[in-house]
Amino acid sequence: MQVTEIEVYKSIQAKLGDREAQELVGFIKSEIKAEFMDCKQVFLVKEDKIDLIQSMKQDKVDLIRAIFISGIIQFLAIIGALLGILSFFTKH
Repeated sequence: MQVTEIEVYKSIQAKLGDREAQELVGFIKSEIKAEFMDCKQVFLVKEDKIDLIQSMKQDKVDLIRAIFISGIIQFLAIIGALLGILSFFTKH
């Protein structure tokens, strides 16, 4: 059963009066809206999913770039160490 705002207002107005009915209906609306916003924050919407996927793709690119750069640095360190060892043995 679905109750509309007007039906609630009319039933409350008959018992409490016009001003109190307006205040009560306004309070009920604000509480329902607050509850809806709380529930909405829990669930992902399409835009949230798109943002999450884009963020994951960017993180993947950043991770690959960092691995590649650290590999180049390790390679250069090994080459430098080998050149140092070779120069040490060729001088002595």
